[in-house]
Amino acid sequence: MALIKCSECGKQISDKSKVCIHCGCPIETRKKDKIICNECGNELNKNDNVCKKCGYPIIKKEIPKNKIKDVSDKSKSIAENKNNKILLIIGCIIGGIIILGIIGNMMTPTTNIIGTWEYTTILSGNTGYVERYEFKENGKAILQTGAYSGLISKGTGYSFNCTYKFRYSNTQIKISCDYEKKETRDKKNKWVNFKQDGDKIYIDNKEYKHKY
Repeated sequence: MALIKCSECGKQISDKSKVCIHCGCPIETRKKDKIICNECGNELNKNDNVCKKCGYPIIKKEIPKNKIKDVSDKSKSIAENKNNKILLIIGCIIGGIIILGIIGNMMTPTTNIIGTWEYTTILSGNTGYVERYEFKENGKAILQTGAYSGLISKGTGYSFNCTYKFRYSNTQIKISCDYEKKETRDKKNKWVNFKQDGDKIYIDNKEYKHKY
């Protein structure tokens, strides 16, 4: 308990008192950031070194170094716990994404298109155009294209090495072939709709029949 001077009568009273025991004057409650001059009872700011009213020097209590260290250690521990929680959340998110990917692959129906599939269209009379895919294992394929007349090929065909892959539960396919021109590759080597129905497959809405 410290003694302060009453601002009304100037006599010393306890700093815990709510009223002066000598004159009955109410004592204002001190603010947390205020201190009282022990000489004249004037209210001071916590940063004041001397009383602005009487010039009395203000003696401040220093915080022990061990207390400062305790506060620093607590702050450091709180920061480390926060960082650990962030890392844990990130790890859970990454783990969830991996699990969802595995489940998605397990639930994706398999599509077996190994073999030769042919698309034909009539140009005029007995003359037409044929497009033949030979799908192999490991995502490899060969594309053969050309014109035909009846059952006899005119020998104007082309052959390309390709790769293929599926996405979206095998509802889309991307067939990438080694076309000579870049603009052709950019135009044709893209994701298109895919569907399999028995001995027929549909690539970009074109019907290919299973040959062998």
